[in-house]
Amino acid sequence: MKKLIFSLLNILLVSSFVVAEDVNNSVLLEKLNQLEYKIDKMDNKVENIQTGINLIFDVLGTVFSRIFRLFSGWVLSSSPYPSDVSLEQGLSSIEGCYQSLFSYQNESWKGYDPLRANNSLDKISPDYGYWIKINCSEVNWQIVVLAENCANGFDDDLDRDVDCADSDCSAWSGDICDGPDSDLCQEGTYACTAGALTCTDTTSSTVDFCNGVDDDCDAASADG
Repeated sequence: MKKLIFSLLNILLVSSFVVAEDVNNSVLLEKLNQLEYKIDKMDNKVENIQTGINLIFDVLGTVFSRIFRLFSGWVLSSSPYPSDVSLEQGLSSIEGCYQSLFSYQNESWKGYDPLRANNSLDKISPDYGYWIKINCSEVNWQIVVLAENCANGFDDDLDRDVDCADSDCSAWSGDICDGPDSDLCQEGTYACTAGALTCTDTTSSTVDFCNGVDDDCDAASADG
């Protein structure tokens, strides 16, 4: 499939550019045709390693990779993700290379520091810009796809389906599970409740007695 790679410089906020998802295929193809004259003979791509943002588009108009090259110090950048993701997923590609980050959202500053217990920033969103303190010489902030977590309210695998709406989660419905009690006995089944996959096991914790029976279903316990 024919791909076009180009670099956009001096873009700091997500509002500064139009994502290909928001442009229909015909418009995107027209834009690509207009840019083709800039493509040299290097296998139909232009590479720019200067400071900036590299956007990779395929001809179907889908952004399948966004790479934000971040350098040492405070950097203002938008999110490479097309939708809201958890902090764990959103920052995984720069793990070990950032100290903290701040974002101005809804008329107030929100922040996250992995060394602090109380943080006001709880997700990475494409709707806001982020001041990030980078402590590596440079690092690429890019999309990392995870397996769908069926109860966190995020589209972890980036297929546009969240929690129970994702086939990876709905397939679990009816499987046996263990609830939030301290024992390991699977006394419930998975079910979709309010859009999230939950376990119907609401029984109290079963305590292990010295009776030769593994009461709490934990083989590692004393009487297991």
